[in-house]
Amino acid sequence: MKQRANPRNPAEKEKPAGPHPDEWLAGFNDDFESANRHSREVSEGLTEEYGLVPRPPPIVAAETLYPIFFDLAESGGELILRAELPGVSDEQHQLEVEPHRVRITTRKQRGDSSESEKVISVEDRSVEIPQVLNLPMEVDPSVTTATINCGMLELRMPRAINREGPTPQPEAPQSGEESRRGPRRTEMIEAKVTLTQPNSALRQFVAQTGSEHHMILDDLVGGTGPKPIELVAVALAGCTAFDVITYLRFKRHQNVSGYEVRVEADQAEKPPQVFTAIRIHHLVTGVDVDAKAVEDAIKLSEDKYCSVGAMLRHSAEIVTTFEVVSERIPAPAAA
Repeated sequence: MKQRANPRNPAEKEKPAGPHPDEWLAGFNDDFESANRHSREVSEGLTEEYGLVPRPPPIVAAETLYPIFFDLAESGGELILRAELPGVSDEQHQLEVEPHRVRITTRKQRGDSSESEKVISVEDRSVEIPQVLNLPMEVDPSVTTATINCGMLELRMPRAINREGPTPQPEAPQSGEESRRGPRRTEMIEAKVTLTQPNSALRQFVAQTGSEHHMILDDLVGGTGPKPIELVAVALAGCTAFDVITYLRFKRHQNVSGYEVRVEADQAEKPPQVFTAIRIHHLVTGVDVDAKAVEDAIKLSEDKYCSVGAMLRHSAEIVTTFEVVSERIPAPAAA
């Protein structure tokens, strides 16, 4: 009969339950090198396909741990930038203003060791955090002023003055028929939105129209401006309002003293969540305003002139109502 080995016999070596530490470390190094190689390949692919410049991981980590929050406003022909820099003095930040962007670099110092501790080695505990903010308009860096008070940076950037004026556009040649009827009126609508804080998770944009007007766009989280879909409702209200007030005053010579247009819109439940039903209400105030004239103005706008309404009718049912509020002229005071 065979004799079984005694597992508790000291003379017999036990096999380790897991891999040898050297084998585990070698496997870890292989996995780390594979992940690092994959990261470089992805970064190089983005650079080659989209022209993106890979950002060093320490900078990305610093921006995540120490974000800088911006507020951007326009007033009196200048941009006003306010940035929260808690615990940052004048010597700890560097400001670079260019015609179309602002770069703020702050240097934060990590805490030192206690005086009772024996310092063996000291490493650089500071971290530089660069933040770049794209500007919606061209500014003049030479007259920009900056102040910092209680951790709040305020930067005032006057708008650049174009002394050369707009570049004249060449006129297209006209045919004989077009020359007899006059120039053909065509207009191209232009718009541009620019992300205000490229290094932040916020979704705040500055919108610029072809007529050089600016406004802030934001989502519900930021709350610093309207959502883009709200501007569609605004565009509809403004489009028909322009038509109606023009017709009432210049065609029917109505004495209108007040006018507002209210728009309510229902959206589809699933993306792209287009408008499915729209309600427009016109409220006209004036002296002896003819209700028939208001009705005719609205019908003319909806049937012929309002381009925004014509586009929205492809997806939404539009219902229009109006109300005329009579305003009396006060009687002259008795002598």
